[in-house]
Amino acid sequence: MALKYVIKDFYKVGDKQHVGMFVKDEKDRQFVIDKEVDFQEGRTDEEYINDALVLMKPEIKEWEDSYKLVGKEFDVKTKKLKE
Repeated sequence: MALKYVIKDFYKVGDKQHVGMFVKDEKDRQFVIDKEVDFQEGRTDEEYINDALVLMKPEIKEWEDSYKLVGKEFDVKTKKLKE
């Protein structure tokens, strides 16, 4: 599943950098997620975004996996998913 990541928030909170994202799949379903990473002087915005994305990945994967059976038909006679 190809995902699109769009930054929704990016700001400093105390000693943390807040990163918020909209994640969309090819069916235009959307997941919203926020993470905070430690602020370090001299780091680039892209480095903060990448660090936050690493923390977001497990939750994004869980959201993505929640759709893997949606729309599939289940045959009650064979007790199997139809292809």
